[in-house]
Amino acid sequence: MSTIDLTKENFEQKCLPALREILEGMSLDQIPVTLTDFSTFGTGSGVCYVALAPSLDLMRLHAATVAAIGETCRPYYRTGSWTPHCTLATGMSDAEMNSARDFLASDWRSLPGMFETASLVEFVPVVGIKRWSLPTTLRSSHTS
Repeated sequence: MSTIDLTKENFEQKCLPALREILEGMSLDQIPVTLTDFSTFGTGSGVCYVALAPSLDLMRLHAATVAAIGETCRPYYRTGSWTPHCTLATGMSDAEMNSARDFLASDWRSLPGMFETASLVEFVPVVGIKRWSLPTTLRSSHTS
């Protein structure tokens, strides 16, 4: 799920009702994802992450979320600017990010997975606010 930064007022008035509508009112299944490669947000960012392949389902969910809450999120979370990723660490020095990149990138392999839940969190530090389970849809492993 995307990370979107809102003020407390926007959260209470806009974000939570919008997320409830999207995640409880839509027919969403678990979303297949692939962790593609290790990266950082650049010098001085302090953030190491694993990039996610931008699947159609993930991008649609992100776009619906941003559309529902409007332009109250930070610019880098808006549709077209957001980088789908899984944060591994924050607060790292540039030297620590370089060491982590060298260590992880040297033997990196793509890793498939599945989003089973969508969570609304506050950060830093990360504090869980609300979690929604995404239903499982049985999918055939063979063709007819």
